[in-house]
Order: sequence, then C-alpha cells, then structure tokens
Amino acid sequence: MRKALLGAVAFTVLLMGGAVAADLPVKAPPPPPPPLVYNWTGFYIGANAGYVWGDADVTWTAAPGSVVPQIATAATGTIKTSAFTGGGQLGYNFQVNQFVVGLETDINYTDVSGSRSSVPIGFTNAMLSTVESNWLWTLRGRLGLAADRVLLYATGGVAVANVEYYDQLGIATLQTNSSDSTRAGWTIGVGLEWALNHNWTVKAEYLYVDLGTVSYFDLCNPTAGCTGGVTVDRDLRENIARVGINYRFGPSVPVVARY
Repeated sequence: MRKALLGAVAFTVLLMGGAVAADLPVKAPPPPPPPLVYNWTGFYIGANAGYVWGDADVTWTAAPGSVVPQIATAATGTIKTSAFTGGGQLGYNFQVNQFVVGLETDINYTDVSGSRSSVPIGFTNAMLSTVESNWLWTLRGRLGLAADRVLLYATGGVAVANVEYYDQLGIATLQTNSSDSTRAGWTIGVGLEWALNHNWTVKAEYLYVDLGTVSYFDLCNPTAGCTGGVTVDRDLRENIARVGINYRFGPSVPVVARY
C-alpha cells in the first residue's frame, strides 16, 4: 500500500512538471546577422584608357586698318580634335555611411592634334592653324554615393597640359605666330565604379577639360597684306570618355556590418 501511494505521488509530480514546462515561453532563435556591405575606404592605384575629343578655337584680332578683313576672317575658326588616351591613376577614398569622399590624381598620354586651313578672299596664300597636346595631368576631388559594391560619384579639380599652337599665313616668311606652353585649367566630370571583389574595381568615367586661353601678339608683315600688329587668341577644350581598373589597398576584411 505504501509503495502504491508513493508511485501515485511521483506520477502526479511528473504530470504537473510537464504541464508547467508546456506553459513556459519558447526562447526565440537569435536574429540573423546584419547584411554585409562593401567598404570603399583605402588607397588604390590603377590604369585607364579611352577616347578624347574636343575643340580648339582660333581668333585673330587686329587694330582697325592694321589688317585686311579677309585675313582676320579666314584665320578665325575652330579646329576639331580627337585621339586615343591612356594612363594611370592613384587615389584615396574614405567612406562614412553611404557617402564616399576621396582625392585622385592621374597622368595620361593624349595624342591630341588637329589643323585647319582656308584661303582669304582675294589672296592666294592659305591660312594654316594647328594644335597639339600630348599629355594631361589632373588632381581632382571625388564625392560619391555608395550602394554596397556600386559607387556613383562626381569629380572636379585642376587640369594641366602642354599645348602647342601654330598659325601661319602663306609661307613662313610672310606671317607666323606660335605658342608652346604648359597650361593650367580645370576639369569636372562624373563616373560609376563597381567592386569586383575586395581588391579590384572597374570604372567608367567622363571628364570635361578646359585649358584656358592663350593670347600672343605679333607684328604683321606687310608682305602678308597687313600692317601694325595682330593678337591671336587660342583655347583648347577636351571631352574624355574612358574606362579603368583599380587595385585597392585596404584592411583584410572586405566588408563592414551595417546596423
């Protein structure tokens, strides 16, 4: 009888414990880790190649009566240029939340050259104008918006290039004007960059470059049909469309958690 009573009590305790355990809340599983996003912070180095095209304006201005109108009119015009460009870049990005700020410098070979010629009305000697520029250096800030591995950015800064201008009326003994100098101007543009993995990124970029105006003065040669002096104004503007690849030096962990 005693054994039966103890067994009944034990059975009752087990039933009550199971009921209480069934009423306890089930612990929820831990939340999934936050999504991982690419971090653009770090130094990078790379190469680029593309196409450059532009306009070089030529303007001849003379004091009244110092040059026949036909010469100044024929000399004034625009030279169209186009060429291949290629080079390398070096820069640094710093990311804060989705915003990326950076600084980039690049040096590029630009095989820019072009010429135009025309014959002033009433003359047999042709006007010839040429332009040539073989390299371009820029120092630009970058401001972008990152969406994980995609970076859309605007860029702008200083542009420097060596530019050669030459103007001639007839043979060289008649009238020549020239300028060969390193010109400083400005550039602005936009770009899109995509991270292939932690270290490698590719980009597509457009830049507009304005290298300012060069003015030089020369005495007119009477044999060329003018007297006194003439001022020649020249300028060069370039459009650059290019693609590039960068190698980024950064921390060993390619991503950061966004909370």
